[in-house]
Amino acid sequence: MAAFTYSYLLFKITDPQIPATLKIQKQALSPFVTALVMLELAIVEEIIFRLGIQNFIVKVFNLENRQYWIAILITSFFWAASHLGTLDPAWVKFVQVFPVGIMLGFFFKKYGMESTLFVHGAYNIGMAMIS
Repeated sequence: MAAFTYSYLLFKITDPQIPATLKIQKQALSPFVTALVMLELAIVEEIIFRLGIQNFIVKVFNLENRQYWIAILITSFFWAASHLGTLDPAWVKFVQVFPVGIMLGFFFKKYGMESTLFVHGAYNIGMAMIS
């Protein structure tokens, strides 16, 4: 809930726009298809970033336990950077998703992949429905 509130307030303050090249007619996709796409994106991103990159950083740099947060920050930075270009101004999307990435990183460490898939999927669907 905090991530939704944060995103809502950030968008109210900055009024970002979707670039014309990414705009899709809202009427073109049903809510069901939109939800499926948002879930698919969450699954792919979590496999790449948390399961792949975050685990890779932890293993390669031996960042177990107290230093694990370093892997979360690095992964969250790359994850947020991968979202650049989806809003104008671009920095708004980075500021929106970087803290969410940190939260997902800690969820992944503490509760496992299933929790991050659920939280990320719910976040994506919620943001799609309020935008």
